Amino acid sequence: MKKQHKTLFVITLSLILLIVFRYYHLTKYKGIIVVFFNTKEGDAILIRNTDFCSILIDGGSDYAMLDSLYKYLPFNKRDFDHVFVSHPHHDHIHGLNLISRRFEIQNLYYPFLPFQKESLDDLKNLSHNKFEINQEIKDIKACELDLKVYKVPLEEDEKDLNLHSLVIEVYDNQEFIFFAAGDIYKEQESYLIHNRNLKNVYLLKSNHHGSKSSNSKEFLEYLNPDVTVVTSGYGNRFKHPHQPAIQNIAQYSKLVLRTDVEGEILIQPP
Repeated sequence: MKKQHKTLFVITLSLILLIVFRYYHLTKYKGIIVVFFNTKEGDAILIRNTDFCSILIDGGSDYAMLDSLYKYLPFNKRDFDHVFVSHPHHDHIHGLNLISRRFEIQNLYYPFLPFQKESLDDLKNLSHNKFEINQEIKDIKACELDLKVYKVPLEEDEKDLNLHSLVIEVYDNQEFIFFAAGDIYKEQESYLIHNRNLKNVYLLKSNHHGSKSSNSKEFLEYLNPDVTVVTSGYGNRFKHPHQPAIQNIAQYSKLVLRTDVEGEILIQPP
């Protein structure tokens, strides 16, 4: 009987310590955090505020993000307030289809496509509210942040999904804190330079995982980021990031971080 009591005491104490540790981890970050998850390929980014309001941008290509998510969300939170699909390539959307089986999606935002994409259609059916984004800028209030979301104008019959990537600008009290544009190329970067005021962003997600097809010197110099995060899983089949892009990023960023080197990356904008 004493052994049973001792075992029960140890189990109870362990659970209490686990809850205390988890609560500490959840509450130690005040304000906005941006987490770049380490997936094999693709993007998976969480933006969370102190009240655990959550914005998810893409879901990577595998289950890797699921375990990490629980470090940043309470046990009783089983939904995402806002989910953005930059574009429905496997390395951006597959993880979201898996996540949607465990979490409810309150608001889903995705790019308008001139053709059908089954993986995106499946995700639409699992969300409460759906918003299709085209080139007209959509102003979104999310988790006490101001977002401007849109697509770079394209030819109507454009089939390259990368070019349909959502462009997401994030502002906190009018401060430009984060910029992400999926897998756009240099041509779309040039459009943004000439048509959007994107100077002096604090945090930049490198375009197209640090590909040489993106991340031009002109674009990086224009944004002048304090921190640039390159999302490219270790040993990925596309061999991202490419050295010319990394050189450009390093030249115009005060700090460069890479998920293939650092693993999961957490940034807290000032």
